[in-house]
Amino acid sequence: MNINDFEEELRKIRDKEYPPEEEYERFEAIVDMWDKWLEQTVKDMKYFPAPEQAIKRLQIANLENMIAKGRRNLKEFKEAAEKVEEADKKIEEAEAGVEEALQAADRAHEKLYIIIKHTKPHLFEGFRQISVDSLTPEELKEFLERIAHLEATQLEEILAGK
Repeated sequence: MNINDFEEELRKIRDKEYPPEEEYERFEAIVDMWDKWLEQTVKDMKYFPAPEQAIKRLQIANLENMIAKGRRNLKEFKEAAEKVEEADKKIEEAEAGVEEALQAADRAHEKLYIIIKHTKPHLFEGFRQISVDSLTPEELKEFLERIAHLEATQLEEILAGK
């Protein structure tokens, strides 16, 4: 593989459109290409005349530095991506916890609705109004269906505080 082949390969990698989540792979491919170029240049050193070998040694040193810096950047990128992934998982867990808490609050509200309805009828109309005021017609229908189901299946347990 000659230098023109490497340059052509690098141009293909650089010019290709990558979605953001594949930028790591793109950069890794470039660093790998530099690495192959370095290996080839080292293999071909013996074929260059002495004055060109001095130039090639400088090119090799520059390539080694570029590769080392590229590998460090890849490592930092990967570590940052892992931290973002970890943070995303924590956010998902927190959101799941919030959703679970909201569901528990809904269940408690439904039970309280039933308790007030059956034990404090004089307070029920005001509580009912507060409970359903902000609900859409569909939400109200679902809420009243859940209440009816709970009254039909768990009324005694709810009134007993279970």
